[in-house]
This record gives sequence, structure tokens and C-alpha cells, in this order.
Amino acid sequence: MHRPGVRDAIFRFGPFEFDAHSGDLRKGPTLLKVPYQSIEILKALLEHPGELVTREQLRERLWPSDTFVDFEHSLNAAVRRIREALGDSADAPKYIETLPRRGYRFTAPVESVPQLPTAHLPSPDLSAPAPSSASPQPDGIQRRRLGLAVAIIAILGLVLWIAWQSRSSFPTPRVPASSIAVTSFPGLEVDPDLSPDGNQLVFAWQRDTEDNLNVYVMSVDGGDPRPLTTNPANERGPAWSPDGSRIAFLRATSSGSAVVVVPALGGGERIVTETRVAPENGQFRSHGLSWTPDGKEIVIVDRGVSGMTTILSCSIATGERRQLTRPAADYGDTSPAMSPDGRSLAFVRYGRGSNLGGIFVQQLDASHPTGDAHPLTEDSGTGTLAWTHDSARIVYERGDKGLWQVRITGEAPEPVLTNVRAVKPSISRNGARLVYQNTITDANIWRVPGPGALGAENPHSTPERTVASTMFEQSPSYSPDGQRIAFVSRRSGNMEIWVAASDGSQQTRLTSLDGPFVGSPRWSPDQKFIAFDCARSGNFNIYLVGVESRRVTAVTTDGFANIRPSWSGSGQWIYFTSNRSGESQIWKVPAAGGQPIEITKKGGYEAFESPDGNDLYYAKQPGTQGIWKVPVGGGDEVQVIDRGRQLSWGVTQQGIVLLDGHETSRAKFDLFRFESLGTLSAFVELPPGLRLAPPRNPQVAVSRDGRWILYVNYDQWGSDIYTLQGSW
Repeated sequence: MHRPGVRDAIFRFGPFEFDAHSGDLRKGPTLLKVPYQSIEILKALLEHPGELVTREQLRERLWPSDTFVDFEHSLNAAVRRIREALGDSADAPKYIETLPRRGYRFTAPVESVPQLPTAHLPSPDLSAPAPSSASPQPDGIQRRRLGLAVAIIAILGLVLWIAWQSRSSFPTPRVPASSIAVTSFPGLEVDPDLSPDGNQLVFAWQRDTEDNLNVYVMSVDGGDPRPLTTNPANERGPAWSPDGSRIAFLRATSSGSAVVVVPALGGGERIVTETRVAPENGQFRSHGLSWTPDGKEIVIVDRGVSGMTTILSCSIATGERRQLTRPAADYGDTSPAMSPDGRSLAFVRYGRGSNLGGIFVQQLDASHPTGDAHPLTEDSGTGTLAWTHDSARIVYERGDKGLWQVRITGEAPEPVLTNVRAVKPSISRNGARLVYQNTITDANIWRVPGPGALGAENPHSTPERTVASTMFEQSPSYSPDGQRIAFVSRRSGNMEIWVAASDGSQQTRLTSLDGPFVGSPRWSPDQKFIAFDCARSGNFNIYLVGVESRRVTAVTTDGFANIRPSWSGSGQWIYFTSNRSGESQIWKVPAAGGQPIEITKKGGYEAFESPDGNDLYYAKQPGTQGIWKVPVGGGDEVQVIDRGRQLSWGVTQQGIVLLDGHETSRAKFDLFRFESLGTLSAFVELPPGLRLAPPRNPQVAVSRDGRWILYVNYDQWGSDIYTLQGSW
């Protein structure tokens, strides 16, 4: 797409100047901060002023053929960003015109100035013999060398002067030199929140000798933590009131959570309201709470009529509620954060099937929403966030990429702290201190002999670690012949599909999705494809990746939550879970794509076809115990086992294998034989002290011949709290 002579040109149009070599876009003396992809779009348009640049040309330039992205959404967002930087609009374009369904054209007059080539001074020949002191050089040569030295000094001085004068054009980095540990106690310390003056810290702590989280308070400068609660229920998400006198937190109940307020110094508790949402949002996050600046209301998360979460404010005095956000169907809102000035509510909006999403901001007037919430970030890896003291910026977690910050005016995000799994930032109201939760986890894939192995009646078989790295390994799946494994790994920085030999050797990455949530890889019967679920634009769909070609294609493309694929024995159908009928049911769709067909009518969440291809076995929604079956062609469901839960079971030739790791002190695998009419028998016990993967991720895979079982275990598990000094 490049024309000769313009690749490194300087383009001038209106009040703007664009350096094609460096990618710098300036308006007068001001350097504008624009994302890389938007800069590349501008560069492509300026190289062809007045000409059509097609969407396909931009796709080839920005995303190579082996890159898998939500192209339409990503391109539209990148064009919107460059228009915002130029003060342009699609309705009345001054610079960038949209040609519907075709592409874009740069319409303003452009001046192109080629950059001069850089001059290179000759290097001295160090191999030449040094001149003898007895042979003086002619005066002309000495004068030329003296002049050259003076010129070099002058050039260096000019460069330094320009750099000094232009230093204000670049943003001052806010990345602290280091972070300091506040807690390093045995167990799990999560959900930190700073007192308004930044001197005290409240957090939830699960001691290594306990199995629940309670609320503690301590000085940021050290000392022993003081328990604020001793309730046996899990307690999460503590938050200081604006005046520092009270602390609100979430306490688990049988139906969700109680919102509790207690004096910061300890004393009588008061339940303000209750919700239908459990306190935790994944293993290391809570749904969170926030206070209004006047301390009269608490901002909470509760479940709406759609079953997804929404954000409300609740009066502490009366318990009266007011809805603040209204997500679209199949989207939920969590992690509310009121700005210190009370004018804005920031939160995370996520799609069904995930607990991470993008940052949205809802404008407020006297704590009442005005207008619709608008997106602030484009990625979907955020779980928690915090406002800076001046209500101008938001610091947030960005998946495994650390802490980032973004201005509410919408400039490109900037890194704050990278190469760390930072969760739940909290900033004191005076802006003097920031704390965050540093999770230390390492989930790997292990295997034990299954019921089809010789000598399987060995209740204490020694597990073998099969797939391991310093990042997350999860969602294992055996190929039909049992010779290979598919799994999800974060070792490349993002969640990707990998394959390996059954013993864990020959590990190879199949996908390069670069960001979206990926899960549930399942092999096709001919072992040529792997089906998986993936979040694009906030919702999940079913995709295939070729094991040899590595080409990714979509099977479903709608706006519903389509997850947990598995194959029919013929390879013609893919079973999956979808909420397209209003609640989670099992559906099937042709592997080549087509119209989905509903299988279950009374709920379903994960399904596997029986070895003979006649029945479909399935679990139901998270928290529901039992395994059911229904004929593959549809019909009445029958419960076959009263135990077992989604993501912790599998079907083999011998029967159904279930992981029982939650109700007993020592995890074990049970076998339900098809001919035994409901009888369960334990065939292997796992060593004590294991920390199995949480139920929301697939954690068990069984080879078809029943010889091996894979499971996910946290080999490292913990979380500490760190602080960053500086102006926040």
C-alpha cells in the first residue's frame, strides 16, 4: 500500500502534522496520544489522499492473516479513535470520509514533505597506524580536524538543547520505581481498601489454618492485623466510608450476600440490605462495594430480572434502592466505583460466561444517572478499578498485564505497573498512596490412572505433573485416541489453545488470539479440529481451529452466550450450552455451521455424548448437583446420578468419572458404571492438601479408553498486598 517517497514523509493538514517515520501526530506543538492501530490507519490514508482505502486493505495492514480478532469491531474502534484525536466526525467529516461497506478516504488537502536522509560522519580507521610524533601534520589537515571536532560538539549541543526544550511534549511517567509489601501473611489476603488518609488498610484474610475469609484492619506501615469480624461465613469486598468512621463489606448467605456496616474501630454490626449475588467474582476478586461521597448510600451489585448483575445504590438509613446501570441483555455490571467528586460511576461491564470486561462510566447528577453509560476502554480483561483522588483518571487491572491507567477524557491507556498479577487497586482519598493485591498462583495439569488402566483399583495412585509452566494451565482435553492433549495456557501472555503429547511433551501453540478469553477445547472425532469457546466483543461463541492449518473459523456468530462445546460421535454435530432461550440449555449445531437445535428443556450446562451415541449426558447450572441424560434426538430427561457438578466430570467407555473434591477432606474420583444403575464407587484418591481448580473452569478430562484422567491443581496459591507511593 505504500507509495514511493511517502513512507517516511511528514504530512501537514489543517493544524496537524504527522511524522510517518516516528508515528508522532501533533496539533501545533502538542503531541497527541493515539493508539498504534489508529496511527497506522491514518498513515495508510495519508499515503493515498483522496483515494479509497478499502477495509480489506486495512485489515491486511493491521492484522496479518494468521491473526484472529473481531475485525469489524476493532477497525471501527480504531477509526473512531483517530477521528476523536482529529476532532472529526463520521456525520460531517473534515478529514476522514466513510464509504459505506467499502472503506475510508482522506478528503482534506495534504502537504507531503519528504524527510532528509540522516547524515553520517566518517568513522576513524582504527586499524591504521598512528602518525608519528616526529612527523607533524600539515596545518590545513589540523585545521580541518579542529573544525570537524567543533562541528560535532555543536551538533551534540543542539540535539541536547532540543531534547531539553521539547521534554514537556512527552507525558511524565507515573510508574513508581518499586512497590513495597504491606502484608505477607500465610494464607490469602484479598480485597484491600485504604482509609481516606491512606494510613490504615482493611482487607479480607483467609489464614492458612482456616477455610473462610474474615475482615481485618491494620496500619499500612506495619503491625499486627486486627480482626474486625469473626463470622464463619466468607466475607469480601470491605470498603471505608468517606469519613473513615465505618466499613462496609459483603457476607455470604445461603441466597447471596448481606451488605454489612460496622464501625471502623469495631462494634455492633448492621445489615443494610441483602443481594442475590455471592460476594466473590472469581477466586481472587469480589463484586465490590462503593460509598457515595456524602456517606449516605452504598453502591452495590445485585441480580436483575435477566439473571445478570446490575448496579444500584442503597440508602443506609432506609434501605431504599435506586438502579444506576441498565446493561443490555446478556451483559452484567460489577466492580462499582464512585468518583470522589460524586459526578461519575465507573464499573466493569462483562458478557455472559465471563467475569471480566471493559470499563464503562455512568454520569451522575445528585447520585441519579443521566444519559447512558459509555465505554472507556476497548479491551475485555478488566475485573477491578479505582479512581484517582482528583476524579480525572481510573487505575485498573488489565488481566495478566498488570495495572494501567486511563483518563476519563478517553486518551489511550498507560501502564502503571507491569509484569505482575495486580488485582483490586485502591487509592486513598488524599491521593498519597495506592495499594493493590498481588496474586501468586500457578495452576498446572496433573494426571492419574483411570478406571480403564491395569491395576486401577489402587486408591492411592501417585499423580504425575503432565503440563506445567509458571503461568496458568487449564481446561485439558484428551484426543479420541488418547495420544494427545489440548489445553489452555497463558504462558504467551494471553489465553491460547495449545496441544501436546499425552505425556506433556511436544507442547505447541495452535492459536494467536491475542487477548480474548478462551476455554473448553474439545477434539473432533477425526482429530483434525478442536472446538472451543471464545469471548469476542464481550460475548462467547463457538469456534474451530485446525490442528494442522491452525486456521480459526466461527461456528456460531450470534450475540448469545455460547459455551462448553463437545462433539457428537459422528463429528457432524457440536453440542454446546447457550442462553438463547432465556436460560442455559444444551443445544447442538452442525459442525459446518447452521441453525442450532435445542436439546434440553429443563436446564443444562455441559454435555457429553454416550459411547454408543444414543444418549447425551449433561450437568446443569453451577451449584446444581447431579448428572442427567436425554436421548440425542430429544425427549424426557432422566437423572442418573445425584452427585457431580459441571466441569468436574467426564464420560469414558467404562462409565462416568466424577471428581469429588469439595465435600470430603481428601479428593477422590468416583466411577458410575453404565450397567450399575446408579451405583458409585471410588477408584482413586488424591493426596491430601491439594488445591483443585475452581468450578468455573473445566478441570477434569478423561481419555476415551479410561486409562488416564487429567485434572487441574494449584501448585502455588496465595495473595499479598503491596503499596505504591506517589501522587494518585
